[in-house]
This record gives sequence, structure tokens and C-alpha cells, in this order.
Amino acid sequence: MHTVLHPKTIFHSLYSQTDGYLLSHKGRKKLDYFYSGHTYGEITYDGFLKMLALTKPKQKEVFYDLGSGTGKAVILASILGNFSKLTGVEIIEDLWQESNNILTHYQKKIIPSLLPHKKNQKIKFIKNDFNKVDFSDADLIFMNATFFHYEINQFLLRKLEKLKKGSRILTNSRWLNSSLFSVVHIGPHSFTGGEEDVFLHHKK
Repeated sequence: MHTVLHPKTIFHSLYSQTDGYLLSHKGRKKLDYFYSGHTYGEITYDGFLKMLALTKPKQKEVFYDLGSGTGKAVILASILGNFSKLTGVEIIEDLWQESNNILTHYQKKIIPSLLPHKKNQKIKFIKNDFNKVDFSDADLIFMNATFFHYEINQFLLRKLEKLKKGSRILTNSRWLNSSLFSVVHIGPHSFTGGEEDVFLHHKK
């Protein structure tokens, strides 16, 4: 018998003590440079729930969040979906460390109470520049791109263009300028900073 926990309850309980904005501020102060692309932003439960549903995830697909912060999108995708592998990539150490703390609690305290197939999900957080990470096995990628100015550069775009046919990419505020993707504006969705335009890309 497995306890029935509402996904929203699980999500908010995991992050009730986490202040991603404070962690981001502290983490960025430790860097020896400033870049506005590191400006922090977060998904909301309701906003991401709607975005994820529009991507129509299938069982055993692979999910990446490029610029994963405290790991909210990865953890929520794990709770809501049936992904086989979920990976978050974050360059700010304080945020990356917190995402691992949340993951440890989630795996030890929450997953055992969920359905058995959740125990087989492979979840990890990588501390790195996502331009340097191999995400070629992705079926679905999320990028909170509001403050990205040169991340969606030609190098990253070429990597994204090599994804398998049918792969999907979710971005907010900015879209990929590539003829190899069909792009659909799926409307404004809620983030912690307010509503932002979201774009769903399908690899042709």
C-alpha cells in the first residue's frame, strides 16, 4: 500500500525551507565576474504543470534542465512524469548544492511512498556550464531563458540541432532561431516573477 500524496503537497514540502533567490545572490557574489545571465528565476508548480502537459511526455523519456537552479523543474518533472532519467545542470555552486540536498531528501523520504516505478528514475545534478555538458540523449529540455543573452549562441544551437527527431525544448522569453525546429508559442505561463511567454520547439 502506497500513501497517496498530492504532487503539489510534495513539491511545496520539499522546497518550504529553500530560498533560491538568496542562495543565488550568495553564490554569484563568490564569482570573480558578473554576468546578467546568472540572474535567478523560478518556475511555479501550476505554471510548470501546464507547460509539461503541453510537451506530452512519454514513458521512459529523458529530461534535462539547463540552468537548473535549486532543481525545481527536475524534481517536479520526476514527480509528475514517468521519465527514466532526469538531469539538472547548474553553474552556481550554492544552487547546485541545494539541489543535491533536496534530491537526497526526495530520494530517502518521498520516493519510497510513491509508485514503484519512481524508484527506477535516474536523477542527478551536474555542476557545470551547460555548454560543456553532453545532453544528446535528451527527449525534453527546459531552459529558463529570460536573462540569457549569449547562452543561446551558435555553439549551443548546433548542439541542440543534433538532438533526435521529435525532441522538444521548452524556453521562456526567448526562442531558438533555427530552421530545424518548429516553434509554437504556447502562451504566457506563471513563473515566480510573473507571467512570461513560453515557446515549445519540436525537432524536425
